[in-house]
Amino acid sequence: MLETTRTYVARITNHEQVRDDLDQCGFSASKLWNVGRYY
Repeated sequence: MLETTRTYVARITNHEQVRDDLDQCGFSASKLWNVGRYY
């Protein structure tokens, strides 16, 4: 089976405006990851 790994790089120009939303997304993703690993 062939496996492909891709890495995307992005630049955020309005970091101050989206910082809280990105933090919340990261926190939610971390919770989902931990639940998936637990089960």
